[in-house]
Amino acid sequence: MKKIPLLFCLIALFVSGLGADTSGYRFTVQFSPANISWNPHYAYTTTEAQIFTAIYEGLVIFNPATLRPVPGAAESWELSEENTRITFTLREGITWSNGDRLTAQDFRDSWLVLLAPETEAGYASLLDDIIGAREYRTGTGSVDDVKINAVDERTLVVDLKQPSPQFLSILCHYSFAPVYKDFRKVSDWSALRSVPVNGPYTIRARSSGEILLDKNSLYWDADSVKVEGLRLLFTDDSDKTMEGFNRFQIDWIISGMDTAQLAIPEAMSIEPLFSTTYYYFSNTTPVWSNPDIRRAMALLVPWDEIRSTRLIP
Repeated sequence: MKKIPLLFCLIALFVSGLGADTSGYRFTVQFSPANISWNPHYAYTTTEAQIFTAIYEGLVIFNPATLRPVPGAAESWELSEENTRITFTLREGITWSNGDRLTAQDFRDSWLVLLAPETEAGYASLLDDIIGAREYRTGTGSVDDVKINAVDERTLVVDLKQPSPQFLSILCHYSFAPVYKDFRKVSDWSALRSVPVNGPYTIRARSSGEILLDKNSLYWDADSVKVEGLRLLFTDDSDKTMEGFNRFQIDWIISGMDTAQLAIPEAMSIEPLFSTTYYYFSNTTPVWSNPDIRRAMALLVPWDEIRSTRLIP
């Protein structure tokens, strides 16, 4: 079964229309300007999530068509009769992009660093279903009581407090991808020139306005990765973006598309996207603690204008 990074599945569909020979081709994607935290423990934005699907891979990943968890770095898993113990088996011979062996211990150690109170990782609480995880994360328990065990190089055993049907889907989140041993406790990776990863692509070069990714030849399913490289551009200049799109220099626009500037309207492909956005009010102040005022604020949002100018139906 071929694996396609979730947010880059559209790339595969695009390239399939180019024919079999895509050697040397670099697919170009435009994003709004963003600060990328290359350490998945500290990342939290949608842009980072999209990029991380190309360079990191957890034990399980989302099937891009069904959004159900399917094997990633783990080739299989087994549930105990009580559905409280999950035994993952990693793929045989799986490696980091620098050739080092990727093991179950890498996953265990990465998760424990994620859970460490001093890490203050934004998504660490998603592992609270694991016995001892919440206590360790909040500083009320010991790391020794966290039930994540590497039995051998290919076997990782996780014990849950109770059956958790959503746990496998949770593990598809990029926070639970393995982090290379030399960088697990390094929060700021901005000065690092090279970071070993385990996903379909590796980081070739990066700057504030551009990131180049190359196909990871050591990725376990490299034969299914049909695009040799990705070029990620970061700009909020819609005129420049549309010029690049019209000149076939940009293949995929994430944000800032001005449809009025399309040279060939038929070149635009619209795909559905689900999204949930929250607006938070601090109800510790008298004004925002009043639900009528919060409802009034919601009524003031120009929904029709947002839908007509910011969202493409």
